[in-house]
Amino acid sequence: MTNQHWCEIKSSKQAGILCRDAVFAHWLLARHPGECDVANIVRKICHVDSRIELDTDTIAAERWHALEETYRQDVGMMAEQRG
Repeated sequence: MTNQHWCEIKSSKQAGILCRDAVFAHWLLARHPGECDVANIVRKICHVDSRIELDTDTIAAERWHALEETYRQDVGMMAEQRG
């Protein structure tokens, strides 16, 4: 297995990895009370039936990357942009 940078990993795989991450799951479930399936929340947010669609649907991929960016900002994993 080669070491890939996060941005080189397909969106569907990124989503799969983060959906199994406890911190991401806690963050996402806290934002969606009453839901219990992290992968299902991601599919709903991205408007797809399967995360694999994130690799072919550019609008869905944009939704995924926006969600991921919000998560990383909220948990302090991304530096704030300064103008």
